[in-house]
Amino acid sequence: MRVDPVTPGPDPLRRRKVATVLVIASVVVLVLGAGVVFVLGRTSNPAAGDCVVTSGGPSNAMAVRKIDCGAPEATYRVSSGPCPEGDHLTAGDLCLALDVAPGDCLKPVEYQGVSAFHRWPCDQADVRRVTRVADTADRGGCDGGPAHVYATPPRTVCLDR
Repeated sequence: MRVDPVTPGPDPLRRRKVATVLVIASVVVLVLGAGVVFVLGRTSNPAAGDCVVTSGGPSNAMAVRKIDCGAPEATYRVSSGPCPEGDHLTAGDLCLALDVAPGDCLKPVEYQGVSAFHRWPCDQADVRRVTRVADTADRGGCDGGPAHVYATPPRTVCLDR
């Protein structure tokens, strides 16, 4: 009579180790994935104090993109809370104020009836030069020229005629 060798069943300790490794690996993947989503969400959604640039979106509707405030094309800064009184530009639920300095040049652009500005080289046609920026909300400080006035925080941006 021939006896077949008995093959031992799976080692329960080994199965437990494999299961533990799989659970730990799954948790690590989930945590890393959540971190990537969090970081990407923070960089793509402008918040109060962030700088943005406007662009034409679908059907030429205005879209905004968060940008480093030191970038040459950064034109607007996001205000906090609901739009306070003033000449703010609205983009969805964002309230935007010009963030420019005297000597900067701006080109007017239109997005489905919404007027905005882009920073533009001063030697180009159809640009407006920023003549004065003051930390007061006073349209009269622009000597009758075009002004963008913001109440909170108080700021006036004067443009040439």
